[in-house]
Amino acid sequence: MNEIGIYVGGLVITVILSLTIILYLKKSFRKLLIDLTETQERANFWLTFSNILLILIPLVFSMSIVPGATEEIDVFFEVGRQLKWALIGLISSMVVIGFVMISFVFKK
Repeated sequence: MNEIGIYVGGLVITVILSLTIILYLKKSFRKLLIDLTETQERANFWLTFSNILLILIPLVFSMSIVPGATEEIDVFFEVGRQLKWALIGLISSMVVIGFVMISFVFKK
């Protein structure tokens, strides 16, 4: 597999991972946002905003890792390295969203 295939494969896995997390959190996160923002429209906005962050931040982290241009590329480790940074981005964005939610809770 060439470098471009490895790179794109890592990006695809990153997007799938982000979408999985979004789908997992969607129902409970929506209820929490409705409770905190007090309207469906505001909750929908913040849910959409958060979903975009949960996709784009890991994708940006993942895009910063480019497979090495060596003769022998170990696909497993190259994709693993790319996914490591994608997970760091995903966790970072979830932590930031968590801190924002905590600030809303303390304001109530």
